[in-house]
Amino acid sequence: MEGAVGIRLLRDRLTRYVARVRRGHRVIVTDRGKPVAVLAPYRLGEAETKEARLAVLFASGHVSPAERPFKKRLVPVKGRGELASEIVVKDRR
Repeated sequence: MEGAVGIRLLRDRLTRYVARVRRGHRVIVTDRGKPVAVLAPYRLGEAETKEARLAVLFASGHVSPAERPFKKRLVPVKGRGELASEIVVKDRR
């Protein structure tokens, strides 16, 4: 069973709707009549590992894998002159 609820009513009666979700129902949250979110029961055992959760996201199309690996460490930029932090300290005096 699904039911729709506005944001204000959900905020005012959150405990009631969470109890409904615990019983297995889904609640559609609306903002000015348009659906914006779904509260659904958490199913223990479904996609518990990071890899399994990523596989679900990749399969659904919500996430795509990176085309190249991320750099582990950024290389600091060397500049000339005073440090920005020193300039800020001088301005505050």
